[in-house]
Amino acid sequence: MRRRLSFLAVAIAMLAVAAWLRPPPQHTFADRVRALARPFALPLLWSGLRAARSEESPEAVAARGRQLLALLPEWADGHVLFASELAFAASTRAPTPDDAADRVMAALTTLEEAIRMHPPGKLDYLSAMASFVEIRANQDRTLAAALEQRLGMAPQLAADAYLVRAEDLSPSRSISDRRTYLLLPAIETALRTHDGPRALATIERMQIRLQNSVNQELAQRWQRALVNLAGFLRGDSHITLQSLNDDPLLQDMVDYLPERPR
Repeated sequence: MRRRLSFLAVAIAMLAVAAWLRPPPQHTFADRVRALARPFALPLLWSGLRAARSEESPEAVAARGRQLLALLPEWADGHVLFASELAFAASTRAPTPDDAADRVMAALTTLEEAIRMHPPGKLDYLSAMASFVEIRANQDRTLAAALEQRLGMAPQLAADAYLVRAEDLSPSRSISDRRTYLLLPAIETALRTHDGPRALATIERMQIRLQNSVNQELAQRWQRALVNLAGFLRGDSHITLQSLNDDPLLQDMVDYLPERPR
């Protein structure tokens, strides 16, 4: 009983300090409830989260994180952090590609909910969602196929769609560059499936976007590499597989090329 009273006294003191340092938000009833609940609930939630990180699964950590964020909806980094537990730690431990895709989709849903809870963080959340899809699809081809079934489009196109939403909020050359280089997995996929026309169309699209890239030195290197790749696909006899393989930018794509396009 004494321990409970001691905890209550500490919570009341924390509440008073919080009110003095930063008055509770007065915009909505939910804001007032959260401000009152934080001093009592946050110590317990933090303690449970610390224990979960060493003893429980990534899914459990993410669930505890969502409980914490219900009281701290303005913590943008927290939303991304706990969603990433699902997108990476949980999905990589999943027993099947379908289960892994479910974890990534849960991470995306978590950040869509974060947009509703904390609209000022929308740009960060959309950028993180694009990264989740792009990185995990690149890491695991079977997961990429499972994600494509759920998203209704190739993962790189889904990632680009999130970046389009981010770019609409805050146009920037850095976001534009991310969208440009997201076309590389699309080129690789077209080559892997022996879809030459789609590969050429995507190469042309990337070449146009590279003209406005922030890093023009890197963009020019990619321009030269893509000119050679497109030339090979069109049957230019002066461009060989060996010459493409000698370009470090294209080495990952060479394995998907035929000896000589028909």
